[in-house]
Amino acid sequence: MNFGLSLTSPRIGISIVRSRIARSGVLAVPGNPDTLSISTTYDKITSTYKSPLILDLGVSLKLLNTQFSGRVAYHSMVNAYAMVDSTEYVTEGSGRDYGFLGTPGMANQSVLNIGLAAQRDINEFSLMAAFRTDFNYLDQDTLEKTNLFSTGFSTWNLYHLTFGATWVFQDKLGITMAFEYVYGRNPSDVMRTNLTEPSLENNLYGPDGLPTTANYYNLNISIGITYIFVSE
Repeated sequence: MNFGLSLTSPRIGISIVRSRIARSGVLAVPGNPDTLSISTTYDKITSTYKSPLILDLGVSLKLLNTQFSGRVAYHSMVNAYAMVDSTEYVTEGSGRDYGFLGTPGMANQSVLNIGLAAQRDINEFSLMAAFRTDFNYLDQDTLEKTNLFSTGFSTWNLYHLTFGATWVFQDKLGITMAFEYVYGRNPSDVMRTNLTEPSLENNLYGPDGLPTTANYYNLNISIGITYIFVSE
């Protein structure tokens, strides 16, 4: 039986390399006072990025000619913070200050991911199967209580299921093929564009911000070839 432990400290920021380019824009409809006309561009403004404390524990053992492995990874929470200085990031448009739109920021919720895998050798073949989680760490509820907003971000909780096999020929050539199925579900995804019940008052769109259930499916196929030129 083998054990492994990895500990990653939070990110240490160095101000001389913390720079970013920020661009934002809000589409406006002429003649409609309820819309905004904003286009801002910033180059090399001071920025901040914080990472969580990561604790990763793994274990592996061989039983009945099969190698079993397990992994548990914990990511700590990170309190809400502004990614750029609000005094440098000024949102303006059409001669007005739209600072109420907020400042780019981030907040992490604590996340616990797990992974399980098994590998069995049968003559020159190795059969493998694995399962792992990839949970969302964006703390949207905390951000909504501040004057911060997150940039483009995926909020899916994903589940990965993988099956594969490796064939080794004369200890020289190895061919691996694997299939990975990914599933995700969001029961309260916010509709950014709604084409149901369009109205002239809303520019032929339906009501904004309605929650909906969204599912995510993905199938990946991987093929690998290994050739050993010199063996010991």
